Amino acid sequence: MPTGSYMLYLQANDGARVWVDGQLFIDAWPADPSRTYAAELGLGEGIHILKVEYFEKSGEARIHFWGK
Repeated sequence: MPTGSYMLYLQANDGARVWVDGQLFIDAWPADPSRTYAAELGLGEGIHILKVEYFEKSGEARIHFWGK
C-alpha cells in the first residue's frame, strides 16, 4: 500500500468496530443503522493490519464496509 490518506466507511444495523494496526478508527458499538460512519487516516507505505468486528443482536445481519 502506498503512502497516503485513506477513507474508511461503515454501515451496520447492530454494532461494528474498525481497527487499523491495533488502533480503533470507527466505533459504532452499538450502531445507528441509518448512519454511515467514516474515518480518514494517513498510512505509510507497507503492509497494515485491518480488523472489523461485528455483532448481530436480532433479525437480519447487515454490515457494509468499504474504503478509498
